[in-house]
Amino acid sequence: VEVNFLDYMQDYIVSYSKADVRVLQMALNRFKTFLRDTPEYATFAGFIKPNQIDCDMIEAFTEYLQHTSTGEGAKTIYQRFKKVIRYAVANDVMRKNPCINKQGQNITIKVDDGALIKDVLSPEEIKMMIDTHYPKENLQVRNAFLFSLNTGMRWCDVRDLTFGQFDFTNKTFAYNQNKTKGHSTKSNVSLPLTDILLGLMGEKPEARGKDELVFALPSHTMALKALRRWTKFAGIDKHITFHCARHSFGTNMASTAAQKGFSIRLVQDMLGHSSLRYTERYTRVVDEQKKQAMAELSKMMG
Repeated sequence: VEVNFLDYMQDYIVSYSKADVRVLQMALNRFKTFLRDTPEYATFAGFIKPNQIDCDMIEAFTEYLQHTSTGEGAKTIYQRFKKVIRYAVANDVMRKNPCINKQGQNITIKVDDGALIKDVLSPEEIKMMIDTHYPKENLQVRNAFLFSLNTGMRWCDVRDLTFGQFDFTNKTFAYNQNKTKGHSTKSNVSLPLTDILLGLMGEKPEARGKDELVFALPSHTMALKALRRWTKFAGIDKHITFHCARHSFGTNMASTAAQKGFSIRLVQDMLGHSSLRYTERYTRVVDEQKKQAMAELSKMMG
């Protein structure tokens, strides 16, 4: 019986246990949509043999991703898709890797890794969100997002945060980043426990069970809906996701470091970046904000 690559990839996802499984599922869904929406490949929308996926199809798929994704999304999705392709080749499900073109070169999606494309919240916009309440708001989502804005934690890390990770006596806490643990020396992050963070954790957090979750959060989809409703009520016209909290923290911390003369390596440690080049994206955002501010001033003076 011929293998349907769509089923093969779904089986791979079901048995996959790492934190990026959601992106893998997204990659499969986008590949299915690509097949359905591309007349040349529409006949494969429900069933495609592994060896029917060739480099021409992959090149068309990468173009599709770049036209239908924002920011680094296209590259991230394609990287996960290639992971399954490599697995299929290694297990003789595919004869050759279709992500290599006829000239023997890797088919890639290139983005400027030094640029930060996602929307970020300025300190003024964060204040707008803090000041905004709306009917039937989810306080757990609210507090978790504000916690991320003040720590740079990703959704997957703040979701799994327990009271046992806090040292209330010395006012510090630590967590091991889900995305990088096991393959980065910067995976463990330790941060001060500020009064703002304590206030977001509910009453008497020091008395809670060590294994108890700090935030009782819904699914990522439901949390995102609550977040978008919140930003809409706050009058913020930006595409804000939970990951934007991390980017906002990085940008605002980079700005503070520049103003106070702190080393950018301090921001690197707070974000748990394995390389300084990732942290330097935030300094570029700050530089761009300076240019925009100077341009506005010139308009006022002109």
